[in-house]
Amino acid sequence: MIDTRFIPSSSRVESDPALLAFLKCHVTSFLRWDILAFLVGNGPSWTDAAETAHEIQKPLASVETVLAELAAEGLLADRQTPHGAIAYRMDPTEPTTRVVERLVGSATRSQVLRQMIVARIVGGEQIGA
Repeated sequence: MIDTRFIPSSSRVESDPALLAFLKCHVTSFLRWDILAFLVGNGPSWTDAAETAHEIQKPLASVETVLAELAAEGLLADRQTPHGAIAYRMDPTEPTTRVVERLVGSATRSQVLRQMIVARIVGGEQIGA
């Protein structure tokens, strides 16, 4: 569950350097956005690519690729399951997780932020100079 106490108001989103830097560096596709939003909403629970793909209704191969990329970027923790699959989660102790929580929470309330996210993904527009 996202802790809304730490979500900035939509008027402050555009000037939040952490949110803007994360958006600029890591939110480069709708699939990445969907996966990050799902994982942050999943809390500290571990999930594998198959469950993630099922929950966000995206192709498994694409989800596996993006999960591996996000883990390689240090955004996700990963571990081998007893069945040989790789499970992922956002580490609740990491500051990046709190940034993603704020970003996802703010995007649910701010049309301006949603427009910024779409512009960044679709047009590769630069966010915050």
